[in-house]
Amino acid sequence: MTPAGFVRLLLLAALSAALSYGVAYLIYFRLITDFGAASALTVTLLIPVFAALWGVWILNEPITWAIVSGGALVLAGTALATGFSWKALVHRK
Repeated sequence: MTPAGFVRLLLLAALSAALSYGVAYLIYFRLITDFGAASALTVTLLIPVFAALWGVWILNEPITWAIVSGGALVLAGTALATGFSWKALVHRK
């Protein structure tokens, strides 16, 4: 690869990163505006759970007790942080 080609590759990578992070921040701050900070935080808290699920689904990784218990802890913590209630969900009209 020529030095000019390498510089173009680096510029393309930097542009791609800036664009993807920029769009992600716009979406995240829109979530904060529309739903509040606590609800928008669930996006960040649930990333490890979805990463583990995608690892199992796409990469055929084994499901271990650590994944299950860690996912349960993350879900419980997210429910506590957002004030989630099964009763309110079931009785919603």
